[in-house]
Formats: sequence, structure tokens, C-alpha cells
Amino acid sequence: MLFSRKVRCDLESAVSVEPKGSAIASPSFLDGDRPFAALFNASLDAMLLADDNGGYIDANPAACKLLGLKRGQIIGRCIRDFLTDTASLDADIEQRWRRFLQQGQEQGRVSLVRVDGEVRDVDYTATAHLLPHLHLVILRDITPAPQALPPSLPQAQYRLEQIAHNIPGAIYQFCLEADGTMYFPYISEGVQDIYGVSPDRVQENCYSIFEVVHPEDLPRVNQSIQVSAEQLTPWSCEYRVNHPNGSQLWLLGQATPQRDGEGRTTWYGYIRDITDKKVSQLTLQASENKFRNVIENINDMVFIIDGDGTFNYVSPTFKTVMGYELTDLPNQPFAKFIHPDDLDRCVTAFNATLDGQKVGGLEYRVLHQDQNYYWHRANLSPLQDQYGTPLCCLGIASYMDDRKEAELALQESKAKLDFVLQAVGEGTWEWNLQTNVVSYSAEWPKLLGCRSEDLTNTLEDWDTRLHPDDRLRAYADMSCYMQGESQSYESEHRLRCNDGSYKWILSRGQVIERDEAGNPIRFIGLFNDISERKANETILAELTARLQQAQDVARIGYWSFDLLTEKITWSETVFEIFGMSPEDSEPTFSEHLEQIHPDYRDEFQKRLTEASFGKPQNFDIAIVLPQGDIRYVNSRVQLESQDGQVLRMFGTVMDISDRKLAELELERFFTVGLDLLCIADLDGNFRRLNRAWETTLGYGLNELEGQPFLGFVHPDDVAPTLAAISDLGNFSDVNRFVNRYRDKQGNYHSIEWLAAPHGDLIYAAARDITARLETEATLQALVSRTQLLNAISDEIRNSLDLNTILQNAVNAIAAELEVDICTFGWYNPQSTPPIWQVVNERKDASIPSWLGSYPWEEFPTLFEHILDDCLYTLDVNTSQDEALTKFCQDAGIKLYLALPVHTGSGQIGGFEMGRIDSDRPWGTDEIDLLKNIANQVAIAIQQAQLYTESQQKTQELEQAYRDLQETQVQLIQAEKMSSLGQLVGGVAHEINNPVSFIYGNLTHIADYTQDLLQLVDVYQQNYGTSEPAIADCIAEIDLDFIIDDCPKTINSMKLGAERIRDIVKSLRTFSRLDESDFKAVNLHDNLESTLLILQNRLNGRGGTPAIQVFKDYGDLPKIACYSGLLNQVFMNILINGIDAIEEKRNRLPVETQSDCQGSLRLRTRLENGMVSISIQDNGTGMSPEVRSKIFNPFFTTKPIGTGTGMGLSTSYQIVTQNHKGHLYCTSEVGQGSVFVIQLPQVPEKRPSRDGGKALNRV
Repeated sequence: MLFSRKVRCDLESAVSVEPKGSAIASPSFLDGDRPFAALFNASLDAMLLADDNGGYIDANPAACKLLGLKRGQIIGRCIRDFLTDTASLDADIEQRWRRFLQQGQEQGRVSLVRVDGEVRDVDYTATAHLLPHLHLVILRDITPAPQALPPSLPQAQYRLEQIAHNIPGAIYQFCLEADGTMYFPYISEGVQDIYGVSPDRVQENCYSIFEVVHPEDLPRVNQSIQVSAEQLTPWSCEYRVNHPNGSQLWLLGQATPQRDGEGRTTWYGYIRDITDKKVSQLTLQASENKFRNVIENINDMVFIIDGDGTFNYVSPTFKTVMGYELTDLPNQPFAKFIHPDDLDRCVTAFNATLDGQKVGGLEYRVLHQDQNYYWHRANLSPLQDQYGTPLCCLGIASYMDDRKEAELALQESKAKLDFVLQAVGEGTWEWNLQTNVVSYSAEWPKLLGCRSEDLTNTLEDWDTRLHPDDRLRAYADMSCYMQGESQSYESEHRLRCNDGSYKWILSRGQVIERDEAGNPIRFIGLFNDISERKANETILAELTARLQQAQDVARIGYWSFDLLTEKITWSETVFEIFGMSPEDSEPTFSEHLEQIHPDYRDEFQKRLTEASFGKPQNFDIAIVLPQGDIRYVNSRVQLESQDGQVLRMFGTVMDISDRKLAELELERFFTVGLDLLCIADLDGNFRRLNRAWETTLGYGLNELEGQPFLGFVHPDDVAPTLAAISDLGNFSDVNRFVNRYRDKQGNYHSIEWLAAPHGDLIYAAARDITARLETEATLQALVSRTQLLNAISDEIRNSLDLNTILQNAVNAIAAELEVDICTFGWYNPQSTPPIWQVVNERKDASIPSWLGSYPWEEFPTLFEHILDDCLYTLDVNTSQDEALTKFCQDAGIKLYLALPVHTGSGQIGGFEMGRIDSDRPWGTDEIDLLKNIANQVAIAIQQAQLYTESQQKTQELEQAYRDLQETQVQLIQAEKMSSLGQLVGGVAHEINNPVSFIYGNLTHIADYTQDLLQLVDVYQQNYGTSEPAIADCIAEIDLDFIIDDCPKTINSMKLGAERIRDIVKSLRTFSRLDESDFKAVNLHDNLESTLLILQNRLNGRGGTPAIQVFKDYGDLPKIACYSGLLNQVFMNILINGIDAIEEKRNRLPVETQSDCQGSLRLRTRLENGMVSISIQDNGTGMSPEVRSKIFNPFFTTKPIGTGTGMGLSTSYQIVTQNHKGHLYCTSEVGQGSVFVIQLPQVPEKRPSRDGGKALNRV
């Protein structure tokens, strides 16, 4: 058996509950297929529908009867629930079910157990995928049963006929005897619709069915019937039939065979029309083929990854880009090819698509066949089933390794620059003067103590923070540079930080881009915090002033100590120094000792001891005032003797607290300052230096102090240094003086000085600016190179034409790098042997041209470098490449360079350049610039190729759109004209017959009337009118009037009949139902018939004046044409002219509308072998914008509902396509329009032209 035990699934969405007390309800999933639903419910065999897991989701009445259950009780069960022995089937039931789903069909015999315990033997036939995710099982009960009376034959026949009558298609019984005889015992009346053959005829001759089967499909139909008969398998076949009405239909036939004991095989089946479904399948297949062609021809890589992460499909571009064979990737996990550092990001993106999300711009590295990783960029989207559940991942990837490497190189270069700037404590800024946007590096918000988001990135960030005292000077510095008074911008000013404090900054910058008028556009620069330097300068100035003040106002006290009495005597100043009142008594020695700071007591006692031995002392100590304050004093001590007798010890005390504090601050300043601090004399000797000098120059302080500093100055800077010293000797400050000092290793450092004289000493602060100058030089070089690269890039990208791009690149390289020759060439591997084709060149006049082709094998070393994407340089004086050296010598070149260019599409090209002089070797900056140029050229080439491809695709789409519009117009107009032609032909025919009777009999009526009148006259002449009755009758009928008016009335009737005949003739001429072939006609007749049809509108309506028609017909021969189509053209143009005249008239005031006289002028001529028909109106006319669109499909200027926009478009196609002629229009607003039709004079039978097909296209 073939049914799965997995049946416990959610069937609520697929099964509708059977209403209480109702008959079997139609399954909801069969609502769209009413024929099958009717056959399903009416079948005498038990039918069951199962889902993909084998669970029953519907059953017909026969199945309910067979299993002894109601429909709702069967739903949710599976065949396993009805088997006699399930244990033996459990092991392989799942495997057999899956095999059945793959094979599509299976049949056999099995015993079933009903719920009441009754066992039934059944034959079964199962068909997989009858409908999407639905599988059909047919069971036939073959259990021997007691004989029962069958239903009456008429009732069974009636039921079968009712079923057959209410479903499209045909149900049938087909027999094949053992001897090969075939016949249809029964076939329903539906065979007439799908085969065009009556049921009786089919039953008489079964071959009448096979005669209409398409010849290409007939062998397959016969073969399928034979196989079904031999193997007793269900018959199912799709085939075409050629219906007798001329159409071609697709049919699906299905039947189940049975064989009796006599060898007869009988099929019971159903045939239905599946043309619409088949057409949809073929259309879908064509669409799929188009989509596959697109995928296989685009440059990007398209892939599908299943839910388990393995490749399901890869496009052919994978081999071109990655080098793998297309068979290498399917069923392989994509993670196997992703760089480990990028794997997590790719897995996250893949899982996002399985959650129904789209992922764009995913960049990652992929392992190619050459075992190298390259950068790719991909967009991912989920592929979903019919229920919207994501099944797998669709991706489109492109190769971007060259661009990514360029980006990484640029990021690395920027990181290096940022590192250098950060190392020297400087930041950068860039000001766009056109947008007023100012960009700062990360050091700017750090400097101001704010967040980046707090900044507006405009000039206001700087202006609003300027110190009021510095504003004028800061703007003056900027103005001075902008007006060209200085080479660069440099300014020192204070800026307010977020905490309200101010910091000193040094800002330097330069304009790097100007517009054509020379006005600055981009301004970049550096800034650094100089607050510390400024503070040091201020401290130095304050210290100088404080020392001078201390010297001026210093007070000195004196004291004495009697060695015998140990009495201390102080002056008033000493009391003040020690914070005591002079009214207090002097302290004892022990009390005085307590006044000495503990840290200085030992020193104090030591000094006194030494003084007691007669050695004068001069020392500084700290004292503690009564309130706890600490002061510093200078004490001088010596002995006073008399006659060799020491009497007392006396000394002086001077408050040196201010000086001591200054000295401590100065010492601290010297100790912790990062700048170079120096005290020197005017003779040029170092007197004192701080530790920063050791760090900067590598000498110890003992090696520097006392030494002449000129001994360390660069020889070239000695003279400027002496000049600066001279200025200091004249008591002038020196600001921002720079010279170079030699360190211990012999290297020179650039030192920037601020110095001021004070007495015989020079106080100076300096800073090592070597790194800053190097950074500025590096930045300037980077700016210059960036400007140069931007200029060259602009030249390259000024065009999307490939040749222009290459020539611009050659010109830019030759001009900017000052080479004597520069060329560009392509590698052509298709040539045999491969060649190098030089296509662009710029050179010095003295150098011979390099344009042309060069065999690949002549320069193997050069071309190996080009293929490997390696730059190649050559100096003819040292090169070992003999072939290329000889080539350069012949060209007069001493230095040669080849720069490969590999495009994203796989093309290989390159620049070649040379210099005549060998004194300018290729510099590193030049080579870096050339590599960047190569990347830009590769990108520009790819852009140009993409642009060319997009232009081609756009043109193809535009052409397809125009073709579609034309086809739509043709189909609509063909249908419309076909209906109109039938209508006009029918009306003309119906009118023509009675008019012919009337017109034919009018002649006889006229003769009969004349004879009767003549008889009356003879009667009057012979018998008179004397009889009163006759006289009264003559008077009553006014016989004389009748005799006079009767011939006139008959003539009037004759004129009316002739008028009707002319109108009918015009209608037939216009419709040309009998003249659709390409044949010679009199175009004047066509014009006249069209005018006659439009006579009602030409004669005026509602009291409006008639439109005058002026005819200027030339002598035209009969013209071979499609007469009916030209009538359509004349009608469209004349109607448009009448509409334009009426619109012009309606625009006038009501009282003047009757004065507007409309006119149409028709002119025909034969000129230069062309027939010209001109139709002119004096209507509203058209503007040039409207006139340019009038032949476009669906374009109309008329109100909605009054114009379709197809008349002139159809007319244009008829004239230009069907007649190979021309249709022109000239128009002037307010004056009217002129349409000119020109038709070639051609033979009546055109070569290679099918008139019928031409008519069908229109």
C-alpha cells in the first residue's frame, strides 16, 4: 500500500464541515473546478482525496458507503485505519508513500475492514498531485455479494445523461477488443464542443475522434493508450485537437482501464478542455526562459541558498568571477566559502531572509578558485511559497574587491594621518564656504568639553565662543589671509568651553579649492590647545614682575642673642615677620626654637652652632606663625666680639616668603613643564634648563647648563639666532622664532621660541615643533596629491563614452606627471596569437607614435606583469629586459613605466608612459598616484560599460513598449473596424433590397400612371363630364391637380430612391467588405463616399452654418491599395477636421457663432511617382507640442468619452506600414491644420505582401 500513517494534521483550513441534514457538500478546494466536483460526487466508485501526509480531507458518497462512515468521520483518517493487518505495513508504509509521491501513480488490490467489522476486497488506483498538494484514490468494491436487483436502466441512463449534460467536456466508455477493434459504447454530448464531432458519429466510427487529433500528438496518444492497455494503468494524456471551426484546443483525457475474461479492455473516463491552463503554462514557461536568459547574461552573480544553508542554484557568472565550475557549488554550504571574520555577519543576514526580511548592501570576503579571498557585495531576498512562508534565500552579488581595497587603503591612510595628528596633540577642521558647513575632528569637542551632537557644524560654533577681547584680532587674521596679505592663515585666540572657562588655541589653515572666479570654496586647517604655553608665558611674566617688586619693597629686621644671658632682642620688623605684636616680649630661645618649622629646626641649630665658632651663616628657613601660617625668612648670622671676647650673636631676618614661593613655583614650573624652559645670559650661555631638554635633545642638564647654546644650533641657523639675540639685547621680545638644535645622536630638531630679556638674563619658553612641521608637510603633500587626484578624476569622469574617458585619462596623466608620452592599450586574448592593442596616445612631437598592435610574445616580461596586475618600471641604463629596452631606445625613452588596469568585467588594459630624461626617476608619490588613477579608470570604465548596457536595455524596453502600444491599437482597431464593417455591410444589404424593389417598380408605376391619365383624358374627350356624379367626383378630388402633380410626385420618389441607392453604395464603398485585397481603386470615389457619409455633419446641425467643401481633384489613375483601410484614414482625418471647426465655432460668443464659416479643402495630385492627398481645415489648429504627439497611441485632446486617441495613430500605421507611404501634418493655432497623405504608385499585386495579413494587423 502507499498511504502514510501521518494523518494527524490541521485540516480545519482545508475541509468544510458538512451542514446538518444536507446532502454531500462540495469540497471547498474543488469550488474552482466544478466539472471535477460534479464527477467526484456522482462517481459510482469510491473516491478519496488525501493531503501530502496521506490524511483524508474529502470523500465522495460512494466512499462513505464503502467504508460505512459519514464524510465528517472519514476526514482526518488514513488508509491504515481500515487495513486488516497494520503491523506488517508499519515498517515500509512511509517509504512506499514517498515513492508513490515521486512516481505519480500506483494501483493494486487490498482488503479493508469497515467500522462494523465487515471486510471488503477492493481494487485501488491512486494518482498523485491531481491538484496542488492533493492526491486522488479510487476504490472499487470487488467483494462477492448477494445478487440484488440493479436500478432500472432508464433511471441509470437518465442520471448519467444529467451528469454529462451539466459538466463541460465529455465522459465516455471506450472498448478495445483483443483483436484490436476499437469503439465507443457511450460518449456524452460534450464531445461536440471539444471535438466538433457528434456523439452518434463517434459511436458509428471511433476514428472520427482520432482524425482531429493534432498530427504531432497522435502517435503519443496511441502509445499512451497501448501502454495503459498492456499494463492496466490509468490513462492520462494531454494533447491538441484541430477543431473543425479552425481553432486549436488542448485537451486532458483521463480514464481507468478494466479487462474482462474475454480479453476486452474497457476504459471509463473524462475528457476536458484545458486550453486556458495550457496557454498559461506555456506563457509561464516562456517567462521563466526569459528570466533565466536575463540571469545568465547579467554581470552580477545570482544564487539560491536552501534553508539548510547549501547552494541550490548558481548563475554562470560564478564561473567567470570566482573560477569554480557550476557543478562545484550546488549542495555545498555557503559558509564553506566565507572568510571566517565575515561568517557571523553573513549567517545573520541569511537567517534574516528566512524570517522574511530583505538584506541589502552586505559586504563580505569569498574564497575563489585561486584560494584567495576577494570582497563581494550582495542583496538578499526571501523566496516564499504560496502561503507566504520563506523557503530559501535569493541573492544577487557583485565583485567589488578593487573598490574595497581602495576604500581600505584610503581608510588606512586617513587613520595614519589621524594618528600623527593625535600624537602631536593637534586636530583638523574643514570649512565649506559655499554651504557654511564646518567639519571638525574628534579633538574639537574634547577641546570644548562638549558632545559632537551639541555642535551645529557651522561657523557659529567658532564665532559664538570667541573671547570678546580676541574677536577683532581673530577676524583680522582671517581677513589678512583671505586678501592675500599672508601665505597662510594663523591665529591665536581664546574660545569659551562648555564649563564657561576659556582656552587658548592656535589655528592654522589654507584654502585648497577655489571656483573659476578664484573665490575660496574649501578651507582646511589644524588647531591645537596652547593654553598651557600661554599660562607658562603668563607665569613667567608674573614671576619676573613679582621678583622685581620683592626686591623693591623688601624689609629686613635684625636681632641679637646674648650668649651669657640668652636674652633675645628683636626689632619691630622681626616681630611683624614672626606675626607678633611689638608689645609682646621677645621669646626665649626654646620658645623661638618652637617658632621654627619642624623640618628646619635641625638645620637652624646646626647653622647657629657653626656661627658660634665664628663662621658667618646665610641660610633660609621656614617659620610657623601663631595662627599656623608658614613663612620663609632669610637669616644671616655672625658673632660680635670685643677684645677677643664673644659678646653676642646677631643677625638679620628678611621675609622671603614671596620670593620663596616664587622660587618654589618656578622650580615646580621647571620640573613639571612639558615645554622647553630656559634661562640664558646675553653672552649666549645656558644658565638653567628644565628636564624637558633632556627628553628632547638627549643630553643631561649638566652637559647643557653653562654651555654656549650656539654650539648646538644648525650652522645655517646661527646668523638668524645671533640676530634674535641682538634684538633681546635691545630689550625687544622675540616671538615665534624657529631654529634647529642638534641632539646627542646628531639629528636636528626644529625649536620654536618665545623669549623676553630681563636684566642680564633671557627668559625663554620653547617647543619642539619637528613633528608638527613634518605633519604639516605630510598634510600639505596629502592635500596636493588629493587635489591632483581629484583633478585627474574629474577629467576622467567628464564623460561616459569609453574612448573619451581613456583619452582624458591619458591627457591628464601626461600633463600632471609631466611625462613625454602616455598611451593606453587593451589586451586582446581572442587574437591568434594574443596582441596588445594601443588605442589612445598623447606624446611629444619628437617621439614616434606607439599606436597599433604588438604581438604578446615580443615583450613577455612586460605582459606577464600586466596579466599579474603588477606595476612594471624600466631604466634603459640598468634594465635586463632586452626587448623592451631596445623598443624604448628606438623611441628615445630613458625611463619607462607600465600601469595595469583590470576592470570588474575581466578586461585587461593598461597605461604606458615614458620620459626622455633619466634624471627624474619614478617617485613613490607618483606611483601611489598612478595606482589611485588606475582604480579610478577601472571604475570609470565599468561605469561607461554599465551606462552603455543600460542605454541598450532602455532602447530595447522603449521599442518593446512602442511595439506593445502599436499591437494594442491594432487589435482594438481591428476588432472595432471588423464590427463596424459587418454592421455597415448588413445595413447596406438590408436597405438595398427594398430600395431596389421600390426603384425598379417606380418606372412601371410612372408608365401605369401615364396610361391611366391618358385613359381619363380619352374618356373625357369621348364621353365628357356631364354626369353629375362624375363631375362631383372630379371636383372633389381636384382631378386637374392630380394630373399635374402625379408625375412630379413619382419623379420625387424616384429621386429619393436614387438618393438611398447612392448612400448604400457609399456605405459599401466605405466598408469595402468585398474589397479587402490589395487592388487598384479610384481614390476620388473613396473620398466622395466618405464625404457622403459625413454629409449630415457637413450640412450643419441646430441652425449652425454648413461646412463648405472645396475639391481640387487632379488627374489620378487607379491606385493599388487597401481601399477599406484608406477609407478609414479619410474618415478619421475628415472627422477631426469637422470637430476642430465646430470647436473653434463653439469658442466664439453665441451671437457671432453663425458668422464662423467652416471649410474643408481636398486636393489630389500625382507628383514624382507619389499620389498626394491633402485635406485642409480652418479649425482651431494645434500647438507644436500637441502636433508632435498626435500620432502617438492613445493621445487625444478631446474630453473624456469623446475621443480614444487611436484614430490618427491607426491612420499613421495604415499609411506608413500597410502602404509604405507618408503622413504629414502642418498646423497653426487659430488657423487650422493640413494633413498630407503620400502613397507610392505600385503594381496591383505587391511582391512579398499578403494583403489579408496586412488587414488583420490593422
